[in-house]
Amino acid sequence: MIVIEKYNFDKKSNWDSFISSAKNGHFMFCRDYMDYHSDKFEDSSSMFYDKNKLVAVLVASGRDDVVYCHQGLTFGGLIMSKAIRTEQVLECFELLYNFYKEKGYNKIVYKAIPHIYHHYPAEEDLFAITRYKCNLIRRDISSAVCLHDRIPYTESRKSSIRKFQRSNVVISETNDISEFMGILADVVIKHGVTPVHTVEEVNLLMSRFPDNIKLVAAYLDNQLVAGTLLFINKPVIHTQYMASSALGQEIGALDGIIDYLIKTYSQNTGFSYLNFGISTYNNGKDLNNGLIFQKEGFGARAIVHDFYEVRL
Repeated sequence: MIVIEKYNFDKKSNWDSFISSAKNGHFMFCRDYMDYHSDKFEDSSSMFYDKNKLVAVLVASGRDDVVYCHQGLTFGGLIMSKAIRTEQVLECFELLYNFYKEKGYNKIVYKAIPHIYHHYPAEEDLFAITRYKCNLIRRDISSAVCLHDRIPYTESRKSSIRKFQRSNVVISETNDISEFMGILADVVIKHGVTPVHTVEEVNLLMSRFPDNIKLVAAYLDNQLVAGTLLFINKPVIHTQYMASSALGQEIGALDGIIDYLIKTYSQNTGFSYLNFGISTYNNGKDLNNGLIFQKEGFGARAIVHDFYEVRL
């Protein structure tokens, strides 16, 4: 029989240990990542035990009468052990619905983890959630390169890379976060938005997860002209942020970095995908055609980020 308990700080060690071995775990679900913005999001996570053994955790935050899985993360939901069975997952969902309803919540917004992030098949949660009165309320489209069965680049991407190769540019891993975030801010402000993370937050998270968060940049005459902040969690490398200065755009610096990453990580058997992130906006209703065209030029193809709503 499975029992559910609310997460609290005393369970941090057990939580983190479970995340590291779960079949759909991610470093973003570790407490040192989740809790860096605890001032913005009220944690509403829970833990599921079978005979005192932890078999699943729910990554969640709460606001007003809604549970989000998780409002401060790209995705979240039920994180499961490799040993858990479908029948047990169904029991977990029955428990969590009653648990959160009793706490006064009226609905759950469930942000499913795209399958490419799974270490082992882990879609029992999708089967479980659709057994209840749930609605698919949002679907974003993301683009990923299959590193070990790559589609050839388009001619426009090849041309940009050739331009980059003719320039005296050096690609390297760096800690020049302030300089990179400054370029990023200049880029995104044109679209009326700001980066999700501040410079201070990125530096903090990089210090906590040095193997998972890295900045790769292109330098021309010792000047940073383009870069991408990577979130690395096998089997996926995710470009959390990408930005290029005006000079970087002239020499195809960002395309050069992407080509470098694809070729570098395709030689590592521990990685299967380079994921560029979503190309949709307005809650998934609209597609940025120019953005997805660039990503598909590198051979990236679609995966989706699904959001479900369940009334309690």
